[in-house]
Amino acid sequence: MSTSGQKLKAPGMEDVGARVSIRLRDPEYGLRDVLGVLETPNTVRRKNGDLWKFTYSDIVAWRIVPKVISRAGTGAPFSLRITELEEVAERTWPAAQLVDLHGWRLRISDGFTFRANSIRPTTRAPYGLIDCDLDTLLETSILKYRERALTPAFHLALPTYQKLAEVLEERGWHCPVEAHVMVADRDAITLPAIPTDFAVEILEEPTLEWLSVQGEIRGREVMAGYPSKYFAIRGQDSNEWIAVGRISEADGWAFLTRLFVRPEFRGFGVSKVLVAAMIQDCAVDKIALQVDITNSVAIGLYKSLNFRVHHNYRYLTLAGQ
Repeated sequence: MSTSGQKLKAPGMEDVGARVSIRLRDPEYGLRDVLGVLETPNTVRRKNGDLWKFTYSDIVAWRIVPKVISRAGTGAPFSLRITELEEVAERTWPAAQLVDLHGWRLRISDGFTFRANSIRPTTRAPYGLIDCDLDTLLETSILKYRERALTPAFHLALPTYQKLAEVLEERGWHCPVEAHVMVADRDAITLPAIPTDFAVEILEEPTLEWLSVQGEIRGREVMAGYPSKYFAIRGQDSNEWIAVGRISEADGWAFLTRLFVRPEFRGFGVSKVLVAAMIQDCAVDKIALQVDITNSVAIGLYKSLNFRVHHNYRYLTLAGQ
């Protein structure tokens, strides 16, 4: 920081937008330190929204505060990081209806996807309950899904709700899917160049043609419920899309979903081209995706791009459902 014993360079237009710490002379308090973003050479916007004005003669010392780089999956207790990622995933894959009951969030849609049709505890472990006992809340929640002819299901982030998963499994719930949530920093991802014989197309909505690449045209309402980009790859010798993927951004994260390559084009590097196209287009630095723990080929691909496992989540449904 510059000091009063040195010739002081005042903040200039080139410093606007930087986060600064400025020590000012204050007629009432003597000295006052102001931390915030420099909006003009003589105004600072503090975190609480206050705008501080000053003159060059008020400055005792000042410095630019280096930007703290937020890295994917770091910087907070593990439980909070899990919650952050699960909330971003939920926001970017929105259910048609949300019902909050005593610490559980019931996500209700058309039955297309577990994430938009499952119960997610949102409060403290081990069960996520607030002022309610487990048996009562479980019975109430099951009824709400059955009233809509939907299969009751839980979405449990691990290890946060490992205990609840164990209790449910003891009561006859079973696990059809367990998945990794994998994360990476954009600047650490090894991206291949996109070959000139691949055409990349970007859509603003999931068209029927885009959905049909995976052979599943349901889910349009869920996906269209959050602003996203829909990528499609067309090979030089193909009149059809051979790979598709969806990317959504929220709270500093980009979430990749619905990545799919037609079976006859697998093994030729198309997946890497798809991921490269999606990440190169995004405007944030932290990337996340989800992959079934049994899909060793996909996991190997993502690890080769420098993704790493952050945590798992497990879906549980009632046996026989």
